Amino acid sequence: MSQIARRNDELHGYWLVIDGRVYDVTQFIRLHPGGARILRSYAGMDASEAYARSHGQRSEIDAMREMYAIGRLDSLK
Repeated sequence: MSQIARRNDELHGYWLVIDGRVYDVTQFIRLHPGGARILRSYAGMDASEAYARSHGQRSEIDAMREMYAIGRLDSLK
């Protein structure tokens, strides 16, 4: 999680977590229909709850999201 927390600015890029998967939204941030501010505000953290509220069960958005997947969040032991 500490690697993700550091990815929240222009210099380091914008990463976020949704449902245990890590996404690099650095390139998408300029294209996001809701505006860059929304993604920047969740960069470096878990955005699962906000994503579910905003996008619900929309399979077309889920499919697009996968283009930015870079990994899975390791569980803490």
